[in-house]
Parts: sequence; structure tokens; C-alpha cells
Amino acid sequence: MQENRSIPVMDVLIAVLLIAAGVASAMSARHLGKSVLEPIGPGAFPLAGSFLLIALSLLVIWRAVRVGTTKSNVDEFKPRPGMAVLALALTCAYFLVMQLEWLSFRWATVGYVTLLTAALFDWQPRKLPAAIVSGLIMGLGLTYAFTQVLYVDLPS
Repeated sequence: MQENRSIPVMDVLIAVLLIAAGVASAMSARHLGKSVLEPIGPGAFPLAGSFLLIALSLLVIWRAVRVGTTKSNVDEFKPRPGMAVLALALTCAYFLVMQLEWLSFRWATVGYVTLLTAALFDWQPRKLPAAIVSGLIMGLGLTYAFTQVLYVDLPS
């Protein structure tokens, strides 16, 4: 019996393009000079990111060739263009609120993540506490990480 499998060509094509971008980034990172103040040098992070991008792209190609995709007569998801519009509108509102300094980064992020997560959950009442908790964790956690670990000045 013949399987109804095919190789996802777009996945392979995008992975090949990402491998090329990773190679270009790695070559560029190797040309960064040595740093007197940093023992690992300025190219370490871009180089690690390049290798990670190449490794994950190779994994996508391997999976595409090895497993492929199975054609199904049933759609696995329903397109939700309204959700894309809502996500874009919330993102614009998020940046506008911070630009106009109506809310601090912390509380703007809490609201943004909470509203976006609740919308992705289709506003189901039993999932709203999870949306609120994720908003609080992201808003408070990112504020702590940016101000105490990375020393970034955030909108107040």
C-alpha cells in the first residue's frame, strides 16, 4: 500500500536560506576583533547564534526528508484573520501607550500579554486566570531582567 507522503518543499527551501544566513553571519562574526575587556570576545554570541540557526535548519531538513508530510483531507486548524488584526492592533496600542508614557513598561506589558493571551484562548472564562498569570510573569519578570540583570532603561 502506497503512503500519501510528500517532502515539504517550502520548509526545505526556507531552511536552506537560513543555513546560508547562518554561514554568512558566522563568517562575519569571525572577523570581529579581539576584545581586551571580554575574555570570550565580541563575536561569541553572534557565532553561537549562527551555529544554533544552522543546526536547527539542518534538523528541519532532516525531518522534512525523513518524515515528510502526510496529506490530510481534514484541515487541522481554522484560519483566524481577525486574530491577526487583533494582535497587530494590540501591538500598536502597546507601543503607543509606552510612547505616550501613559503606563510604565511593566504594566503595559502585563496588559498586553494578558489581553493577547486571553484572545488566543478565545476569551474562555476558565482560561482567563492563566492569561492573567502569564501577563504578570512576563511583565514583572521582563522588568526585573531588563533593569536588574541587563541594566536597560525602560519607559517609566
